[in-house]
Amino acid sequence: MQINPPIKKHLGMGKISIAYLETGDPAGMPVLFLHGYPNHSFLWRNVMKGMPAFHCLAPDLMGLGDTEPPPDADLSLESQAKMVKGFLEAMKIKRAALVGHDHGGGVAQILAVTGPEKVSHLILVDSVGYDAWPVVRVRARAWIARLLPRVSSSSFFMERFWRSRFGLSQAVNNPSVMTPDILEEYIRPLTSSPERRERFRRYLVSCSSKATNEIAEKLRSLSLPAMVVWGEHDRFLPISIGQLLCQDIPACRLEIVQGCGHLVPEEMPEALAALICGFLSPS
Repeated sequence: MQINPPIKKHLGMGKISIAYLETGDPAGMPVLFLHGYPNHSFLWRNVMKGMPAFHCLAPDLMGLGDTEPPPDADLSLESQAKMVKGFLEAMKIKRAALVGHDHGGGVAQILAVTGPEKVSHLILVDSVGYDAWPVVRVRARAWIARLLPRVSSSSFFMERFWRSRFGLSQAVNNPSVMTPDILEEYIRPLTSSPERRERFRRYLVSCSSKATNEIAEKLRSLSLPAMVVWGEHDRFLPISIGQLLCQDIPACRLEIVQGCGHLVPEEMPEALAALICGFLSPS
């Protein structure tokens, strides 16, 4: 079945053009969705669709989606968090619930620790944390990006990798979920021009656990409602990370999505939307 990717809006913020999705009720509670590696806001489309009562926003993080930073932009987790904070301010959103997946969960943790006044709730979905970023597979790609830049930025290499059995199909428990059209939309922002391929290469080189390690102790001082959600069959990030996050963050609950892999928002968006809605609007 052919998909029609949702149309993104664009916000100019200094030297950055931020691409983002916006759905739901503008008068509803703001919920900010942060995607992970190697995805973009497209990841959240069906979760957002299941939350019509909320004001849902999902920006593309730098180096991965359609957001266009300057060629020399810092693409680290800390810099991504600053961009997201600026995005909230530009959208005149004083406080939002943060939902972060994978690398986006690291960004969400940084925002919650450094700007708690801007965060009403924290929801981490199969999130990086502590020293678990980059994971082994990403570390290998970062090594290639650093030492063999031409190979790393090769459209042939990138296309073959992402479409292989070692690519995005590994991120779901049910491979049939990753249809050719969906796979194409995930790959498009990474490979469709030399500039985008180089941007992604620079993103890989920037991957580091420095920021998540630095804030680890401060997670214990968070005073906001928190929920950690994990796919039962995540091949990339073990549930032990989610358990530790939930142990360190006060007032946190852990939810396991049965029969699901790493990409919970893609594989079981309705279940995730129901969990988020129930958490943000308890009866």
